[in-house]
Amino acid sequence: MENEESFIYSAIYVSNLEEERRLLWTSLSDTFVSFGLSQKAWMVNGPRYTWSNHRSEAPIAKKLDRCLVNGFWLFRYPVSHCSFESPDFSDHSPGLIRMTSLPPLFGEPVGNLRDFCFKLKQLKRPLKTLLKENFSDIERRVAEAGSVLSSLQMISLNDPSESKLLLEAQAKEVWIGLRAAEESFFKQKSRIKWLGEGDLNTRFIHSVTTTCNAQNSIKQLLRSDGTRTSSLQEVHELAVEYFRSFLTTIRGRELEDSVLNFFESNFMLTSLNSTSLVLIPKRPGAEELKDFRPIACLNTVYKVITKLLSERLKIILPKIILSNQTAFVKDRLLLENVLLASELMHGYHREGINSRITLKVDISKAFDSGLDAASLNNIQASFNLKSSSLPIRYLGLPLSSRKLSVSDCDSFIALIKKKLDAWTNKLLSLAGRLTLLSSVISGIIGFWTSAFILPKKVLKRIESLSSSFLWHGRTGCASRAKVAWKTLSYPKSEGGLGLKDIESWNNACGLKLLWMLFFRAGSIWVAWIRSRYLSSTSFWALNERNSSFSWMFRKILHLRSKAMQFLTIKIGRGDSTFFWWDPWTPFGSLRSFLGDEGTSLLGIPISATVSDLWNGRGWTLPPARTERQLLLLSHLSSIGCSPCTDCPIWSIGGSPQRTFSLNAVWNVIRPTKPEVSWASLLWHKAGLVRHQASSFDNAKRLALLQGWQGAVYELWKERNRRMHDGVTFSPGKVFHLILSSLMDKCRALTLLGSSHGDSILQLWMSTSFLG
Repeated sequence: MENEESFIYSAIYVSNLEEERRLLWTSLSDTFVSFGLSQKAWMVNGPRYTWSNHRSEAPIAKKLDRCLVNGFWLFRYPVSHCSFESPDFSDHSPGLIRMTSLPPLFGEPVGNLRDFCFKLKQLKRPLKTLLKENFSDIERRVAEAGSVLSSLQMISLNDPSESKLLLEAQAKEVWIGLRAAEESFFKQKSRIKWLGEGDLNTRFIHSVTTTCNAQNSIKQLLRSDGTRTSSLQEVHELAVEYFRSFLTTIRGRELEDSVLNFFESNFMLTSLNSTSLVLIPKRPGAEELKDFRPIACLNTVYKVITKLLSERLKIILPKIILSNQTAFVKDRLLLENVLLASELMHGYHREGINSRITLKVDISKAFDSGLDAASLNNIQASFNLKSSSLPIRYLGLPLSSRKLSVSDCDSFIALIKKKLDAWTNKLLSLAGRLTLLSSVISGIIGFWTSAFILPKKVLKRIESLSSSFLWHGRTGCASRAKVAWKTLSYPKSEGGLGLKDIESWNNACGLKLLWMLFFRAGSIWVAWIRSRYLSSTSFWALNERNSSFSWMFRKILHLRSKAMQFLTIKIGRGDSTFFWWDPWTPFGSLRSFLGDEGTSLLGIPISATVSDLWNGRGWTLPPARTERQLLLLSHLSSIGCSPCTDCPIWSIGGSPQRTFSLNAVWNVIRPTKPEVSWASLLWHKAGLVRHQASSFDNAKRLALLQGWQGAVYELWKERNRRMHDGVTFSPGKVFHLILSSLMDKCRALTLLGSSHGDSILQLWMSTSFLG
């Protein structure tokens, strides 16, 4: 061929006898193995051909032409196809094999939006009529047509006549048509969902994808004059010409005019606003409508209009929606309502307290209190309501008046265990299990850790379940882990597997709640905390062991030492900043920096504000008596108060941050280790999924790294086969297994759009590179 590519072609001509043809297939199987054709393009042609006896009387003809190719052929020539022409003077039909074809050049999109919508709307009614009259209740129609055909066949057998045979033929034609429609209907209902095929390195998904692409692609089209197209470019041109004959083109300007026309006239075509509603169950076994989530499938042009509306409304929504409504509003968290409800319920388990509020944490199950027993029972019976006791669940989280206990988290642990147990029978590789832990399980954990500081026993239980699943593929095997979980919970650059340390992540989520107390004045939960706990004292001066505080607020207070490295106060007037407690100097809290004797040596009251020590021209502090006091006075000589208000600043690495970055904070407070030198060799994108590796710019070096991984992995498998199974593969077969695994990975990279896939694949296919 012109590009120096090669392929194997096997021409077959054998006997028509079945017994002798079996030898053919045995020979083909041996040829496939002997010549290593799994990695070479191979075509077999000739075992079937179109035949006719060419008789004027009792003519017989059968189209049996076939060209058989292997999987590598489909990968090398994905758009190749074979067509069989007329036999001319021979009794065999010549086959024309087209190897490649240029991809079509896409022209302008076809279709006028307004006209096309009206035409579709007009077509809808006759299509519905056609479906209703001919194909509705397809199973019943097939059964009835089958019964009619059986009756007519019995009549024809008992009393044959030309009219009865004609009726039988007509009934059979109707039955066959309905059977085909029924088969098509059930095929569409039973389509396989490939979204769950997540392992990039499985031969199954690659072979199915290649086969589907080959079967579903349009190789040829028949023109109106009876001729056929000879290339994909001609297929493209014929399709554009056909649809352009009854559809006009739509341009960007027409789309703009259509959208602008809606905003100017308030008129929209009903076809643009047509919506298909689909109910998606929120949980397995959903039975009631409230357990389903409606999903709307909308027209794309309608989405353009709604996008413009939502962008405009986004600016004013926080101003017009009450602060207690936290869902789907920018900078508001749904979990704020959980935190507020937890604050309101603090201490409700204590005996002898007076009723303070009526809790309506779930409107569909709430009812008023303060009624006599008879009235209360009447309300419950009338509205089918249930009365329950604390703890209860609110927005999927436990709500209790006490400190969150391990038993309160049983549902959380059960949910994780249920997920892990559901994956036990899926025969996942170690890499597959690691991916599920770092994505699905991490998301479940993130929801709970963002609302509460979880008990350490709960965290240890989660780590135990995750470790058992990672190393053994199932839960309940807490021992015999190859590496400690703490070691795995480091970034890959530090020798771990990139899993998050749950405890430090939980603390980072708690620091976000602490951050909200200083930077989210619009939050109703923040307003409650400020009003109840911070109205007359400093946040930094509160005693975290105070039993009058809610358990969650005490947990937040416990994180103050970690927050000191991020939070500082920029002094303005100084009237809202406490001199001893607030972090308004580089030394953090002066109470901690100067010690207990600092207040007595300086003679400054413990509740003094910064403005109390500023007389308008300078600081009114006594002379320094210790080295640390001298450092403080030296710093104060460089700053002073101003007419501005005091401003909190959140900084990471000395850089002020306008928003809270959970990952950035977690990277600061998590346990760290020195980076390992071998991380770049192991974790690169071109590495096999089972033993991941990182990207290098040089394709040849990348292929060598990939080859080293593949060789180590297959040699390890061969060692296990010999030691445990008593099976030995030849060196040549092990080599082909390594090469096959590497080439499968390259094809997966190509399908995923990676620029490295084709270049590395060419290297593996190059004899000079392999040599």
